Amino acid sequence: MKYFWIFSAAAVVFCVCSFIAGAKWLKIRRYSVRSKKLICSEGLVRITLISDLHERSFGKNNRRLIEKIESTQPDIIVIAGDTADVFGKVGGTYEPLFKTLPKIAPTFMVLGNHEYSARRDMEISGMAKNNGITVLDDMCAEINVRGDVINIIGLSDYYRENVISQTLAERLDLVPVPDFLHRYNILVSHRPTELEEIAQRGIDLMLCGHTHGGQMRIPIFGGVFTPCSHKLFPKYDMGFFGIKKMNLIISAGLGTSTVPLRFCNRPEIAVIDLECEE
Repeated sequence: MKYFWIFSAAAVVFCVCSFIAGAKWLKIRRYSVRSKKLICSEGLVRITLISDLHERSFGKNNRRLIEKIESTQPDIIVIAGDTADVFGKVGGTYEPLFKTLPKIAPTFMVLGNHEYSARRDMEISGMAKNNGITVLDDMCAEINVRGDVINIIGLSDYYRENVISQTLAERLDLVPVPDFLHRYNILVSHRPTELEEIAQRGIDLMLCGHTHGGQMRIPIFGGVFTPCSHKLFPKYDMGFFGIKKMNLIISAGLGTSTVPLRFCNRPEIAVIDLECEE
């Protein structure tokens, strides 16, 4: 009986610590991706990816989050949607990010379902653009970084028109992408969907959020449930995946939605190092 109570107390402490860590303790998760398309004549290219802030605050004016992002020394910053929240207040804690991140590195952004469902897409994209962030609304941007020219393609979330009028892959087909066959092509999409179809298009790297890593995670089993899946413990909850010749990275994100808790799932900043494959 004594061991039962010891185990129960340890389990309670573990759960409490997990909930606290899920609320405040920022994590940097690192990935390395190699490609024959990259030259990297001036060293590797570092991308820092954040997603799903949902108007969460990490310190006053999100100072802790900004400092953590700056400490990763990025060449490129990507925001993969849901910076705002449908239940949040106008003028939330994304403003200091928009003002500061472009001063750290060129910053690219797509909007998520919450910006559209809250009908704040024009407000938020306008604020981002005014601060020097490139908002990718079904378009491609070119960036010359460390000796490589990289295409960054961004697709708006389905909620843009409140109906699914075209598939993600069909919309990708309509985006003019310069020198697609020879350049390294990154696709930023808020949600990881139509993965097989996207991989068939020849995308090299796809960056997503939306899943919150399952928000509640069970050790060994992974994320319990994601908005992208209608079954428990889905395969594509967070992390690195290979689909045909495409690499996929899904960020577990920073905030929460609907249920304001993260369990065994610290808010994360993803850092992706792009290197040449000799």
